[in-house]
Amino acid sequence: MLTLRSRRPSILIINEGSVLPRTARSSGGRKAGPAVPEITTQGDGTPTQRVVVTGEVLDPPDASQLYDAICETVGQLAKRVEVDLSGVELFGSQAINALLHARQDAERLGCEVTVVAASPLVRKVLEVTALTEILGLDEG
Repeated sequence: MLTLRSRRPSILIINEGSVLPRTARSSGGRKAGPAVPEITTQGDGTPTQRVVVTGEVLDPPDASQLYDAICETVGQLAKRVEVDLSGVELFGSQAINALLHARQDAERLGCEVTVVAASPLVRKVLEVTALTEILGLDEG
């Protein structure tokens, strides 16, 4: 896993089986750092993939990177995408919108998107916005 010391979020896509290197996109005039996803597949017959996010997801370029990572994972024919936000330090309204739009787009394709882990700050944001249940985040 690549650790970024800047504000840029680091996103990993995990789906057992293979490794797919990717470079993060640059948006909004800011230069994006590299994001190196790892993809592995579970042997339960249902393609479940995980998107792991660390860092800050505050502004449009960060949110776009989150949205793109989830949609890219859905595009790999996942039936379930688990989003791990336990390493997120800051989570703004742009990130909430990206997560909800990616979830909505995935549902149209028959894919479930859930948040399986959240940092205390992200959990509080999702609780205040009444999204914990909608996003499948357990009581914690």
